Amino acid sequence: MAYAKEFFDLQIYFARKIAVLANLKLETALLDYTNFYVRLVGGRDFDPHHPRWMAYIAGLKDHPDLGAWTYHVYTQRPHLDRPDSVIATFGCFSYAWGSRVRSGFTSTTTTTVCRDP
Repeated sequence: MAYAKEFFDLQIYFARKIAVLANLKLETALLDYTNFYVRLVGGRDFDPHHPRWMAYIAGLKDHPDLGAWTYHVYTQRPHLDRPDSVIATFGCFSYAWGSRVRSGFTSTTTTTVCRDP
């Protein structure tokens, strides 16, 4: 499943708010409070020094539309849509196991309400 640009725009909006409220750098908020690392780099190491992550962060400085840049990077890595660590999905919800459990939501329909198929 491919995500729309708006999926990334919403997370950028959220990360910006978190950065202001928690007095964090935007890069830190993007790493810690979005699923961008999983979508753009792959895996669940959340390593801020990973070359792919660093290239993404460096590119943010050159692009006024962060959502467009993020979406561009995402479209270059489409095989990362479902990380290997996803254990199960139920309707539009999934969870993955790593050093901690992470839950996720994926819209599986074209409606605004997620329904189990």
